[in-house]
Amino acid sequence: MDLKGKVALVTGSSRGIGRQIALTLARNDATVAINYLSEEGKAKEIVSAIQAMGQASSAFQADITNSAQVKGLIEAVIKEFGKVDILVNNVGRYYYKDIAELSPVEWVSTIDINLNGAFYCSKYVLEYMRRQVYGRIINIAAAGAEQVSAARFSTPYAIAKTGVIILTKSLAVAGAKYGITVNAIAPGYVDKGDLNTEEQQRAEKQIPMGRLASLEDIAEAVIFLVSERAKYITGACLTISGGWKV
Repeated sequence: MDLKGKVALVTGSSRGIGRQIALTLARNDATVAINYLSEEGKAKEIVSAIQAMGQASSAFQADITNSAQVKGLIEAVIKEFGKVDILVNNVGRYYYKDIAELSPVEWVSTIDINLNGAFYCSKYVLEYMRRQVYGRIINIAAAGAEQVSAARFSTPYAIAKTGVIILTKSLAVAGAKYGITVNAIAPGYVDKGDLNTEEQQRAEKQIPMGRLASLEDIAEAVIFLVSERAKYITGACLTISGGWKV
């Protein structure tokens, strides 16, 4: 799908799902702004890979839990590339702990990273997208987040990701008359190379399709939702889980 002339910002794109989304956007001819917190070397590697495809790219350091830094990030991307057409709120992190064992710091940190960061990025980019009367925002949620059985050991993460879905719907309404669509993608288990053999086999047994999602499965869904083929889709949450937690 041709995204030539579009400028995309992907948060947390120095590795994992964000990295794959950034590379796939570039393969579809988008200019890509790479956001990172601390892994500057990896971010620059992605920039080099995208530039080798013939697409423009730069890396931008910012902590998305800091609203002032987020505002500066959006301004910096617009200054360098002239605009922002696509925002992918990808940053996420969780602590795998029983709720009784979570510290207050871990609780607040999880909400900040997974929900507040998505709000800050969306808020500041929405202000710009309204002026240009065009935009695509994709939020990364999580399959089964609202189910206690899926969230027992990641309660604040599940709360935050459920909040991301509500945020998506609210933003969709706020942006609709300005030509802005806002949608969420809710991945299930994703093969990021971080599970050992036993953990992967245990996960696969829970998935009706019998395998983990590939990074490409997630990235290609993003490409569809930011393309013209999805121009009338907004406020939706696309679950990509192979049938897990549907």
